[in-house]
Amino acid sequence: MSDDWRRVIASLLNDDTRTAYAEVVIASAGDSGMVPKRRDRSLARLEHAGLIRRAASGEFVAETSGLRALLETAPVRPERTGIERFLGADGRVDQYPANQEQRAALLRWIAARAFVAGGHLTEVEVNATLEAYAHDVATLRRYLVDAGVLGRDPEGRRYSLRV
Repeated sequence: MSDDWRRVIASLLNDDTRTAYAEVVIASAGDSGMVPKRRDRSLARLEHAGLIRRAASGEFVAETSGLRALLETAPVRPERTGIERFLGADGRVDQYPANQEQRAALLRWIAARAFVAGGHLTEVEVNATLEAYAHDVATLRRYLVDAGVLGRDPEGRRYSLRV
């Protein structure tokens, strides 16, 4: 399960970020033409959700205590270790380690699962195979070749696993 929601909530807790987000939302809505009845219903939903509250002046203001409580009471996922700490919820590479030894281990792990020793693949076939492991297959393919995990013929047409 992804923890992306934590980043969203944390962003909405920051006054500047929340204001910038509101500006983008307003600008992208253009003239929404929202009738007062729909606006009142929407404000009631936001108030019920704990995202806004009515101030003493009668105006609505942002209410962050509910968002803060969500962050504070949510169970913390155990620390990911090994290769999985570099993978997103979809199992694809989320980030490449800066540490060369860790990056090499990640690349070997991917290659061992993606390719068969002795097989030869075209670049199109390599790209199709790597789609299961990364969103940016060109970068992953380049890293595999640069690390010597995947070999490429001099013409750049055929790839093979180096064992």
